[in-house]
Amino acid sequence: MRHRSAASLLSLSLLLAAAAPAPAAAQPAPALDLHQVMADPDWIGPPVERAWWSWDGATAYYMAKRSGSSVRDTFAQPVAGGAASVVDGAARAGIDAADPVFDAGRTRMAFVRRGDVFVRDLRSGALLQLTRSEAQEADPRWGSDGSLVWRSGHDWFRWNAGDGVVVHAAAPKAEDDPGRPPKADRMREDQLRLVATLRREREQREALRAQEEQWRRADPSRPPAPVYLGKDVEIVATALSPDGRWLFAVTERKQDERGQPGRMPVYLTESGYEDTEEVRTRVGRNLPRAQSFWIVDLQQGTPREVSTAQLPGIGEDPLAALRREAGAEPLKGPRAVRIEAGVRGLLWSADSQRLALMLHSVDNKDRWLAVLDPGSTTLHSRHRLHDPAWINWAFNEFGWMPDQRTLWFVSEESGHAHLYTVDAVRGGRARALTTGRWEVSQPVLAPTGDRFLFTCNRARPGTYELCAVPAGGGEVRELTRLGGVEGFVASPDGARIALRHSSSYVPPQLAVMDADGGNIRCLSANTISEDRPAVLPDGRILCVMRGSNGLKKDPEYQLPSHKWYCVSTDGGFHWSKPEPWRYSNGKEFFSPSSMSQIIHHSNGRYFWIGNISPANCQGNAPRWPLVMGEIDPASMMLIEESVITIDTKGDGDPDGLQLSNFYAFENRDTGDIVLPMQRWVPQDQYEWVLYRMGVE
Repeated sequence: MRHRSAASLLSLSLLLAAAAPAPAAAQPAPALDLHQVMADPDWIGPPVERAWWSWDGATAYYMAKRSGSSVRDTFAQPVAGGAASVVDGAARAGIDAADPVFDAGRTRMAFVRRGDVFVRDLRSGALLQLTRSEAQEADPRWGSDGSLVWRSGHDWFRWNAGDGVVVHAAAPKAEDDPGRPPKADRMREDQLRLVATLRREREQREALRAQEEQWRRADPSRPPAPVYLGKDVEIVATALSPDGRWLFAVTERKQDERGQPGRMPVYLTESGYEDTEEVRTRVGRNLPRAQSFWIVDLQQGTPREVSTAQLPGIGEDPLAALRREAGAEPLKGPRAVRIEAGVRGLLWSADSQRLALMLHSVDNKDRWLAVLDPGSTTLHSRHRLHDPAWINWAFNEFGWMPDQRTLWFVSEESGHAHLYTVDAVRGGRARALTTGRWEVSQPVLAPTGDRFLFTCNRARPGTYELCAVPAGGGEVRELTRLGGVEGFVASPDGARIALRHSSSYVPPQLAVMDADGGNIRCLSANTISEDRPAVLPDGRILCVMRGSNGLKKDPEYQLPSHKWYCVSTDGGFHWSKPEPWRYSNGKEFFSPSSMSQIIHHSNGRYFWIGNISPANCQGNAPRWPLVMGEIDPASMMLIEESVITIDTKGDGDPDGLQLSNFYAFENRDTGDIVLPMQRWVPQDQYEWVLYRMGVE
């Protein structure tokens, strides 16, 4: 292949009357070869990585990777139709965030955005920012009384709309209580007995501390005293009851070794010298640390240890037979346990009457869903899942029903993951809401509280749809037929559902539908291909495709060489019959079997770039001239008067010149349409050119 010694730059100023800003243009993919297939996956198109709703359900937000960058942009997609726009600059301060939590009356929602806590009034839309700091707040949760709690690290904070004051509600510390008497020591006791001054100073210090503590307890404007859990432990999880009275803490002993982490060599470094990076501990090199559990009445401040001895099967050694065969004694006493999934394994009821815990034995043979009455230190098991082989790390979701007396959870006890409910107060046998040789995943209680939404694979193991089942049990209903639902989220009012769906050759896209599964519409088309569709302002989707004459059925090239188009009115799920694409005045034009591209400019207008020939083409040829024109959104046809020539065959160019396989996009800063391309001829001679179309 012969290369030119230097790339040439061809700059055009094509003035197309226009107006204001919007999202970047589509970028088509080059031809597939091994190099392209193994390249950065940006060429495939950015998947919709996460989706969520605005407070009023009018906009769906989603994140997508910026091409050629590790930056994830946030897009705002109007649900009524139209193009998505990048949320940038100061506009980012006003948007909602994913995973909001709602108060009991669904009049307010709280969320964490960039580590800060916000509350949105769903009646007026007013947004209130509760924190603004470098600290990373997390886990907001509403109480039945309308108060909101959240944590920063293991410190907890509380707010209510009545007084609007943020209170530092709990401050657990891995330290010894400074007020606790020291360990018995003969010399210290003799000093205090023999030296009156030392004895008096000690009595005064203790009296001062007692007085300060009395004043703190009596003064409602002051936060509770710190909770001291001891200097020999690490705090790994905490959960504050919504009423602010009870703190549950999970600790691990520092002396219990985790095992030495592995060190992996890294040879490709910026410095040019080899380096190492820390990786996980070797398999079998020390079990995970056992955890201890504490409940603290913040009105008293003294931690009480919560016992796990009452959990069914906790004292049984599941490997007893193997140990005996090996000549070893079975384990005695309660087995070590851990909270499943860290803080996600702790969930207070909204009325603060009970704490639900998902516990996992360190040997991975048992999982318990337990309930704690905070006034006691006794755990009550509500469900035990046992497996002599291994308990799955997935399918451990659980939560409270609206009555705050019933728990829902996922279990694989039948061999497949299914939904269950159980009475959290009285216990008893769990009730299965779903059954069958398929699995429930991503379950959530719908905003209306009367049904569960989840993904299920009832048709095939690898094909997931969005399903629903009544909260009291009943028929399971599949709400979609997409063949690849990856995630979903209901709008705040429960009227609609946003979906992330994909297929074998299409990365996850965004769709929206009514809560009953009707009126489903695709809102994104983030694939990069030469026939990428364009979403028009009225919601219709236009797709312009190449066609070809010639071959065995038309050896004389008698068939007209058209571009073809089809239209979808339901979000891309059904398309009209392909028809020849024309000018908006009804005239036909000829175009070879070459790629073309539609660009939705930030001014709201639509431009098409491709090849238009003066005479009927012969298959792929000629692939010149290269033109650009505007699309009429009403008729979806090309406006003949707008067509301009970007480049064409010159006097010194061979007949086989190809002006195609380009990569066009809009410059976000200038609004110019930029088109890099190779001017290529069949003898593998080419030169790189860059066209820049100014837009006014």
